[in-house]
Amino acid sequence: MTDSPVGRLLDQYDTFLFDCDGVIWSGSAVIPQAREAIALLKKAGKDVCFVTNNSTSSRTQYHAKFARMGYTHVQPEDIFGSAFSAAYYLRHHTPLATSGLKVYVVGSQGITDELDAVGLPWKGAAREPAMNDEPAGMADLSQIGDDPEIGAVLMGFDLHINYVKLARAYTYLRTRREVAFYATNTDLQFPAANQTMYPGTGALISVLTTALDREPDAVLGKPSPHMLDVILESRHLDPKRTLMVGDRLDTDIAFGKHGGLGTLLVLSGVTSLDLVDQATGEARPDYIAPSIGHLVDALGQPEDSSASAS
Repeated sequence: MTDSPVGRLLDQYDTFLFDCDGVIWSGSAVIPQAREAIALLKKAGKDVCFVTNNSTSSRTQYHAKFARMGYTHVQPEDIFGSAFSAAYYLRHHTPLATSGLKVYVVGSQGITDELDAVGLPWKGAAREPAMNDEPAGMADLSQIGDDPEIGAVLMGFDLHINYVKLARAYTYLRTRREVAFYATNTDLQFPAANQTMYPGTGALISVLTTALDREPDAVLGKPSPHMLDVILESRHLDPKRTLMVGDRLDTDIAFGKHGGLGTLLVLSGVTSLDLVDQATGEARPDYIAPSIGHLVDALGQPEDSSASAS
């Protein structure tokens, strides 16, 4: 298409997977020229998907956000959140679809909406009994026992996490080893407004993994290969012709490397060049750009080298 580094990227890859926060938007603000970059790729006939570890929103909710932010050509089936990935995996790759057992959810509405969409019954989450202002007493906790209806525990980000939720999940997993343990993702931190970092799903899950001395049976978000499997089953893409674009080394870039994808790190999110210099192995990107908006500038100026090999 062009002899610039960006032009060679477009010639080399047919499918582009984008992380969301820090890549195409930052909080409620669109990354400059990100919409134009996505439109350019679609105009060039590229397959464009969005892959996020944020489990608080369903595909439907994400689609509405894309529309509000001006990404009018994005369809629900282009969006792969960890809530969707988890529900898809549990429906198609576990016995839950035929066992009649329920999923106990520690997480947000995005997860339960996706479980509803695939027809898997669940307990917990928003249906959890409300907590009083005062902590539950030990007598209340002693009433938490096993529930034979539960066949799996699925944990994602829960802004309203509390001890009773953790105690129920712990009890189900400890009492019956056959109860499966799944996580939407294991990010230890996540960026909020102005890229301020807060404890993430991985920090919440560590309470259970420490108490149980047990890791999740499967993690359904980046960098786990299970998430790529879900995408592959839906899009039938060629990993060798696919580029993962993200702003985090430990999730986005590692996800691409694990799956045999090309990787492009953008510096519009949480990662600085200093961190890139320290990265080794699977955390080191193939390409680096200031932002995906700079890809538009580069294509307008064929001799520009805004995207460069690392």
